[in-house]
Formats: sequence, C-alpha cells, structure tokens
Amino acid sequence: MPPKIRPRKKRLTFEEELFIWAIIFESSYDYFSEARIAYGLPDENAVRAAARDAWQRLGHVFLARRNEPPTRHRPWALAKFGPPPR
Repeated sequence: MPPKIRPRKKRLTFEEELFIWAIIFESSYDYFSEARIAYGLPDENAVRAAARDAWQRLGHVFLARRNEPPTRHRPWALAKFGPPPR
C-alpha cells in the first residue's frame, strides 16, 4: 500500500509556490509530485483542479518570468484557463 500523502506543515513562500506550479502551468502534469506533497492532493485530477486557483494567483508572475517567447509554445494553463488577472 502506498504511503499516505500529507500536506506540509510549513507555509510555502511565494517563490516556492511559483516553483511548484510552474511545471504544471507548462505541461498540466505534476512530474515530481511536488504539488501533491505540498498541498496534500490525492491525485493528478485534484492537482489540475487546484491549478485554476493557482493560475489566478500566480499566472501573471509566471508569464512575466517565462524565458520562452510566447509564439513558440503556449503553456497549458494559458490555453486552458485564459490570461490570468492582474
């Protein structure tokens, strides 16, 4: 039986939170289970559901710091949820 995933007790900083969500914003997948561990989410479907709220909070900073030109690859979150609010 796999171990139960429990959320972290320490509150995440803004930078830690942005780091965790950046890969999910790009690809829609939590490759290293960082979001699942940090937020105690049970599976990938829960991660994708939580991504909408994270996109509302962090999306504008993610797009501003992104090194890739916007014409090359469109992030999953931008395609799925549209432009984030400022």
